[in-house]
Amino acid sequence: MVRISRQNRVSIDLDTKNYFTLLKTYYNAKRFSDYVDVYETKKGYHVLMDIPDRTPELNLHIRRMLYDDPMRLWLDEFRLSLGLGDYIEVLFMEKRIIDGKKITISGEIPLDPLAPPFWEVRNH
Repeated sequence: MVRISRQNRVSIDLDTKNYFTLLKTYYNAKRFSDYVDVYETKKGYHVLMDIPDRTPELNLHIRRMLYDDPMRLWLDEFRLSLGLGDYIEVLFMEKRIIDGKKITISGEIPLDPLAPPFWEVRNH
């Protein structure tokens, strides 16, 4: 998976491990973009879409429709109201520690949401 550039990225932060919620968001994201990446995090999932030439307003509109984290939405709407549209759509994937090494803080693991079986047949 190649990281999508911030200029084209629309990302949804799902703070739930509910797989049905993930699938619903994934299929709706595919309506907006042919290229959708999914990452599992410690608290849930990140769903990233590649939408070239998107505006900050379109970014927020899509994120609202796909139920992005309300606090991220509020923060980005506030930034946009201050004229800081270039500073929306920030997901912190890593941080630097004192010795200069980068460490992952989101614990993102690439995930193909269609790979697991929808149901499992068990013999009892």
